[in-house]
Amino acid sequence: MKEDKKVPQLRFPEFTDAWKQRKLGEIIDYSNGIGHENYVLPQGKYELVTLKSINSSGKLVCSEKFVNEDFETLKAETLIMMLSEQAKGMLGMTTIIPCDNKYVLNQRVAALKAHNDVEVHFLTNAINNKQNYFEQMGAGTKVQNITRGHVEECVIELPSLEEQKKIGSLFSKLEVTITLQQRKLNSLQKLKKGLLQKMFPKNGENIPEIRFPEFSDAWKQCKLGEVAEYKKGFAFKSEDYIDNGIKIIRVSDLGKDTIKETGEVCILPEKSKQYEPWILRENDLIVTTVGSKPPVWDSLVGKAIYVSQMFDGSLLNQNAIRVRVKTGNNQVFLRYIFTKDYVDYIQTIIRGNANQGSITVEDLFKYNFRICSLKEQEKIADCLSKMDEL
Repeated sequence: MKEDKKVPQLRFPEFTDAWKQRKLGEIIDYSNGIGHENYVLPQGKYELVTLKSINSSGKLVCSEKFVNEDFETLKAETLIMMLSEQAKGMLGMTTIIPCDNKYVLNQRVAALKAHNDVEVHFLTNAINNKQNYFEQMGAGTKVQNITRGHVEECVIELPSLEEQKKIGSLFSKLEVTITLQQRKLNSLQKLKKGLLQKMFPKNGENIPEIRFPEFSDAWKQCKLGEVAEYKKGFAFKSEDYIDNGIKIIRVSDLGKDTIKETGEVCILPEKSKQYEPWILRENDLIVTTVGSKPPVWDSLVGKAIYVSQMFDGSLLNQNAIRVRVKTGNNQVFLRYIFTKDYVDYIQTIIRGNANQGSITVEDLFKYNFRICSLKEQEKIADCLSKMDEL
């Protein structure tokens, strides 16, 4: 939004008028929810709208709390707003109630009923674009809160109703597309999970439930140390760190399933030859040897993360090892070996106290699993890799 003329940088061509500034209190009717704790049930006639009814994407989700009493229900196209922060960036977050006579408003959530000259799909996006304002207004020690006054004083830039409808319709169509794609993603993730369970032999068996027709030989039992080798991470000196250069992958950079893109620490590119033994390549496996015990995923000991193309050429820091297959085996296939059975095995070799733990490379490389011929490994790896790409 250009500040001088109050017009957006991107716009439908038929609109040229400047947008007007309006306070929310001028264009909505505000009401607070009330407490229903004494009536809450795990199932019931009406769904209770709570602070858990909006997710980080601004979508309405089930709070898993219900009431049977005939309290006043919310009308379709009413906006609900979070008055207490459940997660960073969600204070003041809104979404739209889709239908009549299904939802009851709980405390710390507000209902905003737009006036006739305001389109609700436009308004919810406009309000959710004001997170900086609500964060500044938030007050509280442990949990940030906003009041009715903060909401009604929030300034919104408002175009004509016709332009609001065009913008609102655009975002609604985008949301529908995103929802459909998310459903496809969920289906693919379930399919992949099923393939992982059926394309690898179950405990005590040496033939998988499903396989490519050209293969019939039994899978052979082996230890990780028979098919792979490792390199321990290097203890880089903090005084060598720079903002831009060769990325150093630390244990703290490893998320639940991937390497994080934030919090980068690098060293000078000219030092790459000096540290060549610690260079990571695409599809390498990083396994943490020191960290916390489950369920603290951000620094979990024994976590196995594969290196994506984005981090090819990075360097591995201490408290982790790089795992690569020896000649005659498929690196991509290896990463699919690190599934539930592997997680169970890690629990048997962790040493340490209740919170922190470590594993030895010697114990890790005793991990037992079954493996097939190289050609079958390649077929399975190719199948699952295509699934990952989808």
